[in-house]
Amino acid sequence: MGHQTPEHDDYSTFNTSPSNVNNASISVRDYILYLPYPMPRDGPVPYSTHIPSDPLDYGSPGEPTSTLVLTSPRNTFVDLRILKTVPNTGPQTPNGGPINMLDWGFSGCSWSEPKRVVGLFGSGKGPDGQRRKIKGRFGDGNPAGVAIRHAHWSHWVDSRVAVGAVAPVDEGDLWPMDDGRELEVGHAKNPFTGKEVNHEEMWRNVAILPCGPTQHKIYTVLRIQNDTLLTRGVVIRIGQFCQGILKVGQQVCVERWEYMASNEVKDGLCSTMQAGQDGVNGIPPTAHAGQDGVYSTVSAAQNGINTGPTHQAPPAPSSQLGEWTRTVRLGDMFLPCAVAMKVGEPGIESRVGDVVTYGDLRWVVEECGGWM
Repeated sequence: MGHQTPEHDDYSTFNTSPSNVNNASISVRDYILYLPYPMPRDGPVPYSTHIPSDPLDYGSPGEPTSTLVLTSPRNTFVDLRILKTVPNTGPQTPNGGPINMLDWGFSGCSWSEPKRVVGLFGSGKGPDGQRRKIKGRFGDGNPAGVAIRHAHWSHWVDSRVAVGAVAPVDEGDLWPMDDGRELEVGHAKNPFTGKEVNHEEMWRNVAILPCGPTQHKIYTVLRIQNDTLLTRGVVIRIGQFCQGILKVGQQVCVERWEYMASNEVKDGLCSTMQAGQDGVNGIPPTAHAGQDGVYSTVSAAQNGINTGPTHQAPPAPSSQLGEWTRTVRLGDMFLPCAVAMKVGEPGIESRVGDVVTYGDLRWVVEECGGWM
């Protein structure tokens, strides 16, 4: 996904995006397909929308991960990609499982600019067998081209890159599909083979919902940076989802939470990420807010949490309407997801600049608010 990470360490001077709730999003990846680089001259672009009608045989798209991206009103994002299975191991659960279930996790800032493409592309059948037409393109050709967006994603913290090091460029073209999804078309170096490859990723947005007693759609961003201690991390809550990544030296910890209605918690179902596509459904919701020792049974005085000079972080939230359920935890470090999830409950205030401390770690609230 983005651009090179800036060489300086002051993230606040880099992320100058204005706050706009229309930028907030919850995105799920439906599939990825790796392709040769460069593509043959006669190969359609995009390619995956032509399968199985195209005669070229580059395999079929698939989704080996549960990939969720949360983006804030200022375009800060957290992208977590959790493997559904790990080769040569027995059954695993990403909720307290081994860190090698993390395929990739990163956080930074995203932005895009318009782009018009003229070339070989058109409509065809997607990997699900349904016809997919590129928005604005009908028939075999349009000499005027098609309007797309060229997007960038910086990697301020990256599970595959040392803290403070410059991450590889991450960018791609976003093609709008007529079903509302977007197809990302780009190329990057395979970190395992060192070879450049093309990729196509299909993304869909999930509706942002209010949860708990509030009717507002809540967003919160917390950040930690201590490059002397090789520490960087980001936690983002957008509506009914919250997830974060923390990297300290070579150690990485990630978490993902979802607010679920009572019947969904009971059945172990996720409400807005569909079964069979994201790899989350079927995971036993073994950790619930208010029952997880990481947050609820350790008092603020014991764990050193505070949200300012005189405020202490509350326990993780729950309500009669549902409760926050942890669906992913890999690694054994502390992430202040409970603080982000508590925002919006009666009597709970959070302001930009509030601080959450845990031992030597100091997290700062960078964004917070809500909209109807």
